[in-house]
Amino acid sequence: QLSDGSEYQPGSCYLDMYKTIVAAEKFIYITGWSVWTGLHLVRGDDADCLETENELEFWHLSLGELLKMKAESGVRVLVMVWSEITSGMMQEAGMMGTHDMETFNFFKGTAVDCSLVSREVGVGELTDVLNNQLACASYTHHQKTIIADSVSQNEEKRSLVAFVGGLDITDGRYDTPEHPLFKSITGKHQNDFYQNSAVGVSAAHGPRQPWQDIHSKVKGSIAWDVMKNFVERWTKQVSGKSGSIYQITPDEFEMDEDVGDWNVQLLRSITDDSATFADATKMYTLTIKKSRVIEDSINLAYINTIRAAERFIYMENQYFLGSAYAWETDQKVNCHHTIPAEIAEKIVEKIRADEEFIAYIVIPLHPEGDPATAPIQEILAWQ
Repeated sequence: QLSDGSEYQPGSCYLDMYKTIVAAEKFIYITGWSVWTGLHLVRGDDADCLETENELEFWHLSLGELLKMKAESGVRVLVMVWSEITSGMMQEAGMMGTHDMETFNFFKGTAVDCSLVSREVGVGELTDVLNNQLACASYTHHQKTIIADSVSQNEEKRSLVAFVGGLDITDGRYDTPEHPLFKSITGKHQNDFYQNSAVGVSAAHGPRQPWQDIHSKVKGSIAWDVMKNFVERWTKQVSGKSGSIYQITPDEFEMDEDVGDWNVQLLRSITDDSATFADATKMYTLTIKKSRVIEDSINLAYINTIRAAERFIYMENQYFLGSAYAWETDQKVNCHHTIPAEIAEKIVEKIRADEEFIAYIVIPLHPEGDPATAPIQEILAWQ
């Protein structure tokens, strides 16, 4: 129940994404760990919430067909997908099932500009050669964003809207608050059955793998920050295509729109191997390691928030491991960030001060994947 007494009504993220894509007139930018062109954003009773003529006309299209349609109408559509190293070797699909080659081939020769980008390390010395091979094989850009122009309060100009968070626009992510395991397999999850944690389970019997994640729709100055991240990555990682970025001008866009009272900050973890940073940003907000410029604002925000906490900390994540340097065993495990140690220090501080403090840590029974495999077993042991 909300503070005004009304009942909270959860929104539909994919429905909002669909409406945003349909309404775009100038550009649509997408980043993803996985982007599936066969995804349907509008399903079942979601269609009852469609309002405009265009929304009602195109809701049956898959994501891929929708983006091609928008690009053919003159909208600048740029898609940047993580390049999974095993895809395209022996077959189109790679080991991770991210659809990257499938998505690239789907858009090849169309008006949609789709680029595959790997997680690379700039080679400055001999050790970087091995590090780059490891990075391309094991590390990923885990950003999931959509940025598009939208209607503004000033009807003569356009504004921005962005989606950012943990939700890929790919198979298996669509879900409802009830998280049905069986009954939706022939309904909202028809042709979108996903099960990556139970070997041998198929849509013929189920269960499907439910999905819980957090995603945000933002407007105003924060949406410009999300777009800046895309532009910095596209300029750095997509060779020879920096001119594809839509040129925004104050004559066409509302640059300082007042959209509400919330203060929102965009955080990220990225290096100059993957983004072109502005000089002012390099000087005042970033760190340097082995001549590599690093933005670690996610890590810094965790630390600052933990240290500022007075009564409790609530953390929810698929994984929870770190501070290996302080473990009783396995101290050489390459997971040395300080977040668990910071939480422990906060608890010790409150105990010494004789003050009540609670740390709530919520993680799944096991991370996504077959729990019998060695990688999942290692994670479970370290957590």
